[in-house]
Amino acid sequence: MVLVVIVLKISKYLLNFGGNYMKYLCLVCGITFESDDENPVCPVCGATGSDLEVVEEENKEEK
Repeated sequence: MVLVVIVLKISKYLLNFGGNYMKYLCLVCGITFESDDENPVCPVCGATGSDLEVVEEENKEEK
């Protein structure tokens, strides 16, 4: 399980080329992940649809 989380965090930086990625919280297994797919699927447990919740990120700008 820890290896999956590490791989997901690394892939987030390697695969995010400025696409329209959204962050999701899986309500089944609790993982947070990013996807640019219209119908995202949890990479850990395979949950879809109403089992996923969009995570709104706050802009944290330092002045």
